Amino acid sequence: MSEEQGYIVRKKTDTELELEILNEDHTLGNLLAKRILEEKGVLMSYYRVEHPLKGSIVLYVKTDGSVAPIEAVKSAVAKILSIIDSTGAEIDAKFKEAKA
Repeated sequence: MSEEQGYIVRKKTDTELELEILNEDHTLGNLLAKRILEEKGVLMSYYRVEHPLKGSIVLYVKTDGSVAPIEAVKSAVAKILSIIDSTGAEIDAKFKEAKA
């Protein structure tokens, strides 16, 4: 049985976004919230788990208006993926060195 992956936009304004991310937990919430805080124009970013049995997180982002909250999220996700890709490449290279 696969878990449904999805998103529910709870609030969307020019400076605020509240997004429920289904079937995710602290692992993704913490990573996203912290990385979003590093984006220019972001004033606040956090996540919460409303109920431990619900199995979803709610991500909140507030900006100063110089960037749309969804753009800050997209930029943070792109940077996280880039870090993952480069880390994977480094691990592969070290693994090949160790085999030699």
